[in-house]
Amino acid sequence: MIAAKLQMIHHKMRDLKFLTTKGLWAIFFSLLVLGLPKSYAQEIKKITLQEAVDLTLLNNLQIKQAQFQTQIADETLKQSRFGLYPNLNASSSANRQFGLFFDNQTGRLNNTSVDQLNGRLSSSVSLFEGGTLINQIKQNKSFLMSDKSNL
Repeated sequence: MIAAKLQMIHHKMRDLKFLTTKGLWAIFFSLLVLGLPKSYAQEIKKITLQEAVDLTLLNNLQIKQAQFQTQIADETLKQSRFGLYPNLNASSSANRQFGLFFDNQTGRLNNTSVDQLNGRLSSSVSLFEGGTLINQIKQNKSFLMSDKSNL
């Protein structure tokens, strides 16, 4: 087993030696023959003033950020409106235990398995929270209008 590992290390070192000498020269000449990526000067394109303004508006980072901020404000408004609706939650779990268990009634150890399946369903609705939900919706509407005016 040790001899096999030594032989494997010897082969890897021989391969490494090949890469450091002949292999590197072969890679260098193949890249030279195939050609490295050539850089070309960009063409000069004449555009009108309107095209320049349109390109500037299209690539403006602040405008893109304002558009994204408007989308975020719109989603926040939707989320605050959903706070008025009732919610429904459901969950389930399963459990299997097996092995030796002590039976308190008989005083003996029993080799059994126990399967459990539990389920839960709950719902809640907010009847009145002092107007915080309605005020949150109004605030999110004003944030959305403000973000739309920034575009």
